[in-house]
Amino acid sequence: MKITNKIWILPCIAIILIAGGNAVAQDELSAEGVVNIFERLAKFAIFVGIALVVIYIVLAGIKIATAGGDMSKLQEGKDGIKWGLIGAVVILGVYVIINTIKSLVAG
Repeated sequence: MKITNKIWILPCIAIILIAGGNAVAQDELSAEGVVNIFERLAKFAIFVGIALVVIYIVLAGIKIATAGGDMSKLQEGKDGIKWGLIGAVVILGVYVIINTIKSLVAG
């Protein structure tokens, strides 16, 4: 994995931790408050994930557009789009799971 792919991890973790600190400060730690905190963190993480997927797919599309006949770059771009779409499906699956758990816990 290239260093540029690893650079995305640290800002994402920092943003989620900052958002989590704000969520805890605003809610009391009752059962309903914990569910609200979890829900807000999950929505924020899903939003960030979808934004990163869009950026990743756009960058893969640019790689395809600038391949200039180089089959290895073309294949890298196609793989990037494939894995970006798989990432989007995983994120949306997590969203469905979170909503299912929320409806079971909240009643």
